[in-house]
Amino acid sequence: MDRKKFGFSLLIMLSLALAPSWAARAQNPANTPQPKPAPRAQTGTAPAQPAAGPAVQNRGKALIALIESHPNGLIVNNNARVESPPSNQPYTADGSRNQNFKMVPDLSGNQIAQSVNMDQRRAQAVQELIAIGKPAVDDLAVALVTEGNQYRNLYAYALGEIKDPRAVPALIKYLEDGKAKLSMVGSVRASGNQPMAAKLEKQGASMAADSSLALQKITGQTYGTDLVKWQTWWNANKEKVGPTPNLILYTANPPAPAVHYDPNLLKPPPPQK
Repeated sequence: MDRKKFGFSLLIMLSLALAPSWAARAQNPANTPQPKPAPRAQTGTAPAQPAAGPAVQNRGKALIALIESHPNGLIVNNNARVESPPSNQPYTADGSRNQNFKMVPDLSGNQIAQSVNMDQRRAQAVQELIAIGKPAVDDLAVALVTEGNQYRNLYAYALGEIKDPRAVPALIKYLEDGKAKLSMVGSVRASGNQPMAAKLEKQGASMAADSSLALQKITGQTYGTDLVKWQTWWNANKEKVGPTPNLILYTANPPAPAVHYDPNLLKPPPPQK
C-alpha cells in the first residue's frame, strides 16, 4: 500500500476513535464547575417559633386576666323580681321559711349582665385564646402552673386544643400537682377533716383527668395519669420540640390581678397596619 494512502487511513481511524471523548469533553469541559448537591435537611430539631406581635401577646394576657377576674357581687339590683308558684306560702309546715322561689335579675345594666354572664364570657375568652393558637401557649402554660389561679382547668383545655408540644412540661407539672393532692386525701381523711378530704379528692381527680386528656391530644399517646411515662416521652422528644415556655413556679399563691371588666375586651382587635 502506498505510504500516503496508509497514513491518511490511519489518521481517519484515529479521528473516529477519539470522537466520543472529544464530544464528552465538549459537553462538560474540565473547567466547568459541577453543581453542588443540595444540603441535607437537618433532623431532630424543630424550627424556631415565630415571635408573636405585641398586640397578640397583650391580648392573650388580657384574656387570661379576664378569665381570672371576679366581678363585684355586691350589686344593688332594684329591678330584680321574684318568681314563685302562686300557691307558695311564706313558711312551710315545719315553720321554716319557704325557699321555693327564684330570683330573676334585671340584665339591662352592664354591671349586672357582667356578673351573671361571667361563665359565658370566660368561655368566649377561652375560645379566642384557642383561635390565637401557638402565640398564646407561653402565657397559657404559665397560667396553668400558677397555683393561685382558679381556672387552671380552662388553660389545660385550651392547650390541649392548640396541640403545641411545647406545652407538655406545663401539663406534666399540672398532672403532678393533681396527683399530689390525691396523695394527701388519705391522711386528711384520717385526721377527721372529711370536707377537706373530699375537696382534695375532687380537685386532684379533675386536675389529673384534664392534664392527661390534654397530653393525649397533643402527643397522641395514651399514658393516662402515669407521670413516669409522660416524663419519659418528653425526655425522648424535647430536642425535636425546641424551646419551651419559661415556667415561673410559685411557692405561694400570687395576688389576683386587679382587672376591671372592659366590655370591649371580647371585640376583635383592630387590624395591624
